[in-house]
Amino acid sequence: MTSASTRRRPRQIGEAATRDRLARLLDKVQKKANGDRDGSARSKALSGSLRRLGYRVDEERGLRAIRFIERRCRHTKGRYYGTPFLLRPWQFVLVYSFFACVDAFGKRLFYRLWFEVGKKNGKTEIVAACLLYCLFGLGERGAEVYSAAASREQAGMTYKVMRDMVKQDAVLRKRAKYWDSKKIIANTTLGGEYQSLSADANYNDGCNPSAVGVDEVHRHKSRDMWDVLRQGQGTREEPVFFGITTAGSGRTGMAWEEHEHAAAVIAGLVDDKHLLAVIYSVPEEADWTDPKVWALANPALGDFLRVDDVEEAVLKAMHTPTEEHSVRRLRLNQWVAAETKWLDLNAWDRSGGLVDELKLKGESFYGGLDISHSQDFTAWCLLFPNENEAGETEYTALWRLWLPEDALVKRGVMKPTLDAWAADRYITICPGEVVDLRMVEQQIERDCETFNLLELGYDRFHAHGIISELMEVLGDEKLADVGQSYKFMNAPCKELERLLSQGRINTGGNPVLRWMAANAVADANQDDLVRPSRKKSSDKIDGVVTLLMALNRAIAYEEEPEVGFYSFGTE
Repeated sequence: MTSASTRRRPRQIGEAATRDRLARLLDKVQKKANGDRDGSARSKALSGSLRRLGYRVDEERGLRAIRFIERRCRHTKGRYYGTPFLLRPWQFVLVYSFFACVDAFGKRLFYRLWFEVGKKNGKTEIVAACLLYCLFGLGERGAEVYSAAASREQAGMTYKVMRDMVKQDAVLRKRAKYWDSKKIIANTTLGGEYQSLSADANYNDGCNPSAVGVDEVHRHKSRDMWDVLRQGQGTREEPVFFGITTAGSGRTGMAWEEHEHAAAVIAGLVDDKHLLAVIYSVPEEADWTDPKVWALANPALGDFLRVDDVEEAVLKAMHTPTEEHSVRRLRLNQWVAAETKWLDLNAWDRSGGLVDELKLKGESFYGGLDISHSQDFTAWCLLFPNENEAGETEYTALWRLWLPEDALVKRGVMKPTLDAWAADRYITICPGEVVDLRMVEQQIERDCETFNLLELGYDRFHAHGIISELMEVLGDEKLADVGQSYKFMNAPCKELERLLSQGRINTGGNPVLRWMAANAVADANQDDLVRPSRKKSSDKIDGVVTLLMALNRAIAYEEEPEVGFYSFGTE
């Protein structure tokens, strides 16, 4: 018999480097799934495979977890509501491997689980069922079980699933008490307690968790809560710590660090015997639009996750850069960069028809105004809406751009191009170090006399003086502060992508704006809200920003409810 000191290190079971191995494990379980009411046939098949990978297996330990979940837990949502939580093969492999593998002394081998999978594959449900097992099924007295999330809302989701599972089972109902206001479930027989925690609320640094489930790890802005809960388990003999997530936005932060560690363990580059790491993702080198690869990130695809749901999301993303970022991250579980080169220049070029200002005289428009600090462009965008034959809104855009003469001189290799644009009257050069705001104000006032201003969006940064003057002339009800945050920029960013892809905007062939569109980089946060990033863009994007500000007002204007009157006695 191989001794504990010389026994070879077991091979990890799941990700790109071991995908065939994981597939074989799933196949073993799948073949034994039919008619296996107590899990014994599946456990024997999987145990044999795990032993061949170098693991010691305590089948009774693994079966105890499987039987608790499949007998005590029921689904809490949708068409499966009230039906037993019968584990799919990929769920069975995950749960059984974690709880069944033991060390040379018969103690549970895995203390920690890192599990990554695409959106809508039932992450919260599997965490909830496992935490209920840790609270009621392990038989530990004084258990402290926690679910942890970045926000109160996310934390409450795990609690609700656990509570509803308890409510549906007669045995658990007798042993449990729960308090919705505090999001607590108590095991009255063994004195254990589950509590929901969130990073945006106070939590106890002195806790001593027996089991923890951290859902959507990528949403955590710091590792404070993660570290407090991890370090608090030091006195527990066989702690449980689950990190469950979809890929995050950007390759920095705590979630990325944990992902990299898990990937290194899977690849055999790092020895961490107490970590079970399973990552379902589409490899970066794969064609993410190919339906054949989608299941690599979505083990539930074709089961409770509809193929057409993923297909619809991918088709949309193929024509929308910011949607591509979201779909590759959430649906295909790829750790994509937080920023991406944004606008499709081919679509932008197709949008560049001739614009006759004389024909627009008297037409309504939305405005966007961005005032420069010193060496930047000052930009003023006029966006004219028009309804096409299909009843859809189309837009025509005009820009006025100003640049200080000093900035032009300092532009080096760009100077000849800027000179040419100025000669063609795409840019107005202002003498000195800064743009003459009186010139800008006068142009805006002339435009508002020539055309009909509906609403003007501005960024109050550097704009206080001119905005006060414009309010005097145009009326303050015509002006709206449009900040540069995700809140203000997300909707117009996505609307601009749609307009370009559908050919519903005419940018007039303005070469300065094409240059700015080519410079633009979109930045996405963890909620997949997007905005243009001046910092990360390769050069100036001021004109694009003013277009987004005008679109912001157009969207807000269209969404305002119409005020109507009802006349009694009429149909």
